[in-house]
Amino acid sequence: MDLSKVKVNGHRLLVRLDPIKEKQTQGGVWLPEKHGGEWSRTGEIIALGDDVDKERYKVGDKIFADWHSGVVISDMVTHRDDTVRIITPEDVLGWLEE
Repeated sequence: MDLSKVKVNGHRLLVRLDPIKEKQTQGGVWLPEKHGGEWSRTGEIIALGDDVDKERYKVGDKIFADWHSGVVISDMVTHRDDTVRIITPEDVLGWLEE
């Protein structure tokens, strides 16, 4: 299914999260990278629910999202390795300026 056909309900955002950057220790263990001491991930807003503040959140915005936020829908919809989640605006920790 094409993500452009996914409609988000109410006070929610559809976000494609960037891949997790990992580092391998000398012992071979892979550890995810932390951003600024907080567990967060960067991503892009790809759809908005009807009740989201359209002045504050826009499709295409680059954001920081809480590490464990939202519901993963990528396996159900895209059948790819993308991490696509439905999150609430409260899970947005900040924006990345270009």
